[in-house]
Amino acid sequence: MQKWYQIFHRSTGLSPYVWVVFYILPFYFIFRSSSTNEVVVGIVMIITFFICYVLSFVSKGWLIYFWTSLQIVISIAMTLMFGYVYFALFLAFFIGNIQHKAGFITLYTIHIVGTVVTINWGFISKNPVFVSQLPFVLVSLIAVILLPVTTYNRNKREKLQGQLEDANKKNFRARQARRTPKNCPGSARHPRSEAVFNRFKKRSRREINR
Repeated sequence: MQKWYQIFHRSTGLSPYVWVVFYILPFYFIFRSSSTNEVVVGIVMIITFFICYVLSFVSKGWLIYFWTSLQIVISIAMTLMFGYVYFALFLAFFIGNIQHKAGFITLYTIHIVGTVVTINWGFISKNPVFVSQLPFVLVSLIAVILLPVTTYNRNKREKLQGQLEDANKKNFRARQARRTPKNCPGSARHPRSEAVFNRFKKRSRREINR
C-alpha cells in the first residue's frame, strides 16, 4: 500500500513538505487579524475545512459532493475575509480525483467560477493582501484551472491502461491454452511464451500513450 506522501507527490508533482506549508499557512493569515472574533471564526473555518476534506476522501456517493460543496463555501469565505486563496489548491487536487464525469464537470465548473469571482473581487476592492501576493495568487489560479483536468485525465488513462492489460493478459492466456495440448501441464508458462506476452503488453502500452 502506498504511503500518503507518495500518493500526493505522484498525483500533484509537489513535495509533501509543500502541502505541510499549505496546512500551516492559513493560521498565519488568521492571526494577522486584529479582531479576536475574526481569529476565532477563522480557526473554526480552518478546522471545519480539513475535517470536510478528510470526510470527502472516505465518503461515497452523494456525501462526496456534500463535503466538497462545504469546502468550496469555506474556501470562498476564507478568500473574502482573510485573503487566503490557497484552499482552492486542496479542492483542485481532490476534484481531479473524482471519477464520475458529470460530478467532476459540475464541481470543476463551480470551483473555477467561485475562485475567479472571489479573486477578482479581492482586486476590485483593492485588498492589500491580494496585491502583496499577486504572483502567488495568479499561480494558484492557473493551478486551479489545470490541476483538476490533468489529474482527472491521468487517472482515467491509468485506469484504461490497467483494464487493457488485464484484457490482453486474459486473451493471451486463452490463446495459449487453446494451442497447448492438455497433456502438457504448465507448458503455458514456458519462458518463450512469457517473452511473447511481455512484448505484447509493451506494444499495448505504446498504443495507449499515443
